[in-house]
Amino acid sequence: MKATPELPACTCREVSVQDVTIPLERDTIARYLIGKEGYRRTDFVALHNGPDVAITAVKRAEPDALFSPITAVEILAMPEDTAWVEDPDVDVMNATHLARAARNGGKKAAVVKGRFEHVNFTLEAKAMPLRVFDVVPPSPAKLALLVQQVIDYADLPAIEAREENLDLHSLLEGRQVSGIITPCKVDGFQIEAPALSLDQRPADPGDALLLGCKRSLEIYQHFYGKEPEWVNICPRDLAPQDGVPTVLKCCLYEFNCEVEGNRLTVPWGSTLRQIEAALEDFTARFTDTPSETST
Repeated sequence: MKATPELPACTCREVSVQDVTIPLERDTIARYLIGKEGYRRTDFVALHNGPDVAITAVKRAEPDALFSPITAVEILAMPEDTAWVEDPDVDVMNATHLARAARNGGKKAAVVKGRFEHVNFTLEAKAMPLRVFDVVPPSPAKLALLVQQVIDYADLPAIEAREENLDLHSLLEGRQVSGIITPCKVDGFQIEAPALSLDQRPADPGDALLLGCKRSLEIYQHFYGKEPEWVNICPRDLAPQDGVPTVLKCCLYEFNCEVEGNRLTVPWGSTLRQIEAALEDFTARFTDTPSETST
């Protein structure tokens, strides 16, 4: 008979970690656990013998009783597929931290002892790839910092964020310009030609090249009533469209976020809460329920 409790996503109390001296073999594990009392919240037992660790799911005779005999055991991962990882800097309640630590174990599954000596396990040390695309300077890119901050605290599936930036200087390669006008002053942007910023509404931009987005173009046309020479810097227009899940920002989005296929667009001035809500919806399209729990 097997018992397979639903694997919760980074919650507490469902797992018991026991140091044992028995050989971690299937029959031995089952004989060891059957008949032992299990606490009412114990659905999983990780058995740890030296470098070896096994992960099991258990079923109790009376699930609502404070303690009840274990009546069934299912082996979820054997030692050959499971690593024991200790890292006091890992928040094992965070799926991304957990998956990253588990990958360091070098096996398919892992039991991780992390911050506060809390223990969690994962059966698949995988994380969803996520490109965070932005333009620089200024550096570091703000969106990448915000996304990483959200990933580090939020209750999200495991995410492997990969920052990818496009340097604004590269958009001017081979161009001879008498001046540049950007939406605002850009810290770290260096060019020999005179540089102006649209937010200062210079009286006469002359023939300065507008290095900006579509909203900047609208503002320029409103200010000066003419069409400038223009180079588009909008991440939404410049990001690769290759099927990789990507998050980027666009100032045409003032309040709401939008998902288009594999791309998530957030407002230019997004808050952490906005990014968290957007990532929660976005990642749900690409990930299954995480195979992990914790104590």
